[in-house]
Amino acid sequence: MKTTKPRKNRASLNLTMGWLGLLATIVFVAARVADSEALWTSFVGFFVPLSLIAQFLTRKSDEYTLSLWSTAANAAFAITIAWLFLPPFFEGFYDGLRGNDSGQDIPTDGAPYAALLAFYITFNIKRLTGAF
Repeated sequence: MKTTKPRKNRASLNLTMGWLGLLATIVFVAARVADSEALWTSFVGFFVPLSLIAQFLTRKSDEYTLSLWSTAANAAFAITIAWLFLPPFFEGFYDGLRGNDSGQDIPTDGAPYAALLAFYITFNIKRLTGAF
Protein backbone atom coordinates (compact mmCIF):
# COMPACT_ATOMS: atom_id res chain seq x y z
CA MET A 1 0.00 0.00 0.00
CA LYS A 2 1.33 3.36 -0.99
CA THR A 3 0.96 6.31 1.36
CA THR A 4 1.20 9.81 0.09
CA LYS A 5 3.07 12.41 1.97
CA PRO A 6 0.89 15.41 2.79
CA ARG A 7 1.83 18.44 0.76
CA LYS A 8 2.65 21.56 2.71
CA ASN A 9 0.66 24.64 1.90
CA ARG A 10 3.11 27.44 1.18
CA ALA A 11 0.49 30.18 0.84
CA SER A 12 1.60 31.92 4.03
CA LEU A 13 5.17 32.13 2.68
CA ASN A 14 3.83 33.66 -0.53
CA LEU A 15 1.83 36.28 1.34
CA THR A 16 4.72 37.12 3.68
CA MET A 17 7.04 37.55 0.72
CA GLY A 18 4.49 39.96 -0.76
CA TRP A 19 4.95 42.29 2.20
CA LEU A 20 8.72 41.82 2.28
CA GLY A 21 8.99 42.48 -1.44
CA LEU A 22 6.90 45.64 -1.24
CA LEU A 23 8.95 47.04 1.64
CA ALA A 24 12.27 46.09 0.03
CA THR A 25 11.25 47.55 -3.34
CA ILE A 26 10.17 50.86 -1.81
CA VAL A 27 13.42 51.18 0.17
CA PHE A 28 15.53 50.07 -2.79
CA VAL A 29 13.89 52.49 -5.24
CA ALA A 30 14.17 55.34 -2.73
CA ALA A 31 17.86 54.56 -2.28
CA ARG A 32 18.42 54.47 -6.04
CA VAL A 33 16.60 57.78 -6.49
CA ALA A 34 18.73 59.29 -3.72
CA ASP A 35 21.77 57.82 -5.52
CA SER A 36 22.89 56.01 -2.40
CA GLU A 37 25.70 53.53 -2.90
CA ALA A 38 25.75 52.28 0.68
CA LEU A 39 26.21 48.62 1.52
CA TRP A 40 22.69 48.41 2.96
CA THR A 41 21.27 49.36 -0.46
CA SER A 42 22.76 46.19 -1.93
CA PHE A 43 21.56 44.24 1.09
CA VAL A 44 18.00 45.50 0.69
CA GLY A 45 18.24 44.93 -3.07
CA PHE A 46 18.94 41.26 -2.30
CA PHE A 47 15.47 40.85 -0.81
CA VAL A 48 13.64 41.98 -3.96
CA PRO A 49 14.71 39.02 -6.14
CA LEU A 50 14.53 36.70 -3.14
CA SER A 51 10.88 37.55 -2.57
CA LEU A 52 10.07 37.33 -6.29
CA ILE A 53 11.65 33.88 -6.54
CA ALA A 54 9.86 32.67 -3.41
CA GLN A 55 6.56 34.01 -4.70
CA PHE A 56 7.08 32.47 -8.11
CA LEU A 57 7.83 29.06 -6.63
CA THR A 58 4.82 29.19 -4.28
CA ARG A 59 2.33 30.89 -6.61
CA LYS A 60 0.39 27.66 -7.16
CA SER A 61 -0.09 26.93 -3.45
CA ASP A 62 -3.80 27.53 -3.84
CA GLU A 63 -6.20 29.37 -6.12
CA TYR A 64 -6.00 32.56 -4.07
CA THR A 65 -2.24 32.96 -4.35
CA LEU A 66 -2.37 32.09 -8.03
CA SER A 67 -4.96 34.82 -8.64
CA LEU A 68 -2.86 37.31 -6.66
CA TRP A 69 0.20 36.42 -8.74
CA SER A 70 -1.70 36.62 -12.01
CA THR A 71 -3.20 40.03 -11.26
CA ALA A 72 0.11 41.46 -10.05
CA ALA A 73 2.02 40.11 -13.06
CA ASN A 74 -0.55 41.61 -15.42
CA ALA A 75 -0.23 45.00 -13.70
CA ALA A 76 3.57 44.87 -13.91
CA PHE A 77 3.40 44.05 -17.61
CA ALA A 78 0.91 46.84 -18.30
CA ILE A 79 3.03 49.41 -16.43
CA THR A 80 6.15 48.31 -18.31
CA ILE A 81 4.44 48.70 -21.67
CA ALA A 82 2.96 52.06 -20.65
CA TRP A 83 6.32 53.28 -19.31
CA LEU A 84 8.19 52.32 -22.45
CA PHE A 85 5.71 53.61 -25.05
CA LEU A 86 3.52 56.42 -23.71
CA PRO A 87 6.06 58.98 -22.39
CA PRO A 88 8.26 58.84 -25.53
CA PHE A 89 5.16 59.15 -27.70
CA PHE A 90 3.87 62.22 -25.87
CA GLU A 91 7.34 63.73 -25.70
CA GLY A 92 7.80 63.27 -29.46
CA PHE A 93 4.35 64.70 -30.12
CA TYR A 94 5.08 67.74 -27.95
CA ASP A 95 8.53 68.24 -29.46
CA GLY A 96 6.97 68.04 -32.94
CA LEU A 97 4.41 70.71 -32.08
CA ARG A 98 7.09 72.99 -30.67
CA GLY A 99 9.58 72.31 -33.47
CA ASN A 100 12.12 71.20 -30.88
CA ASP A 101 14.45 68.43 -31.99
CA SER A 102 16.08 67.67 -28.65
CA GLY A 103 15.79 63.89 -28.85
CA GLN A 104 14.44 61.66 -26.13
CA ASP A 105 14.71 63.36 -22.76
CA ILE A 106 12.59 60.91 -20.76
CA PRO A 107 14.71 57.97 -19.59
CA THR A 108 13.30 54.48 -19.95
CA ASP A 109 15.63 52.89 -17.39
CA GLY A 110 13.01 53.30 -14.65
CA ALA A 111 10.71 50.68 -16.21
CA PRO A 112 11.96 47.76 -14.07
CA TYR A 113 11.46 49.74 -10.88
CA ALA A 114 7.99 50.81 -11.97
CA ALA A 115 7.14 47.20 -12.83
CA LEU A 116 8.29 45.96 -9.41
CA LEU A 117 6.33 48.65 -7.62
CA ALA A 118 3.25 47.93 -9.73
CA PHE A 119 3.59 44.20 -9.02
CA TYR A 120 3.85 44.54 -5.26
CA ILE A 121 1.32 47.36 -4.89
CA THR A 122 -1.26 45.46 -6.96
CA PHE A 123 -0.50 42.20 -5.15
CA ASN A 124 -1.03 43.76 -1.73
CA ILE A 125 -4.05 45.88 -2.72
CA LYS A 126 -5.80 42.82 -4.11
CA ARG A 127 -4.82 40.89 -1.02
CA LEU A 128 -6.19 43.52 1.35
CA THR A 129 -9.34 44.43 -0.56
CA GLY A 130 -10.15 41.30 -2.50
CA ALA A 131 -10.84 43.54 -5.49
CA PHE A 132 -10.18 43.04 -9.22
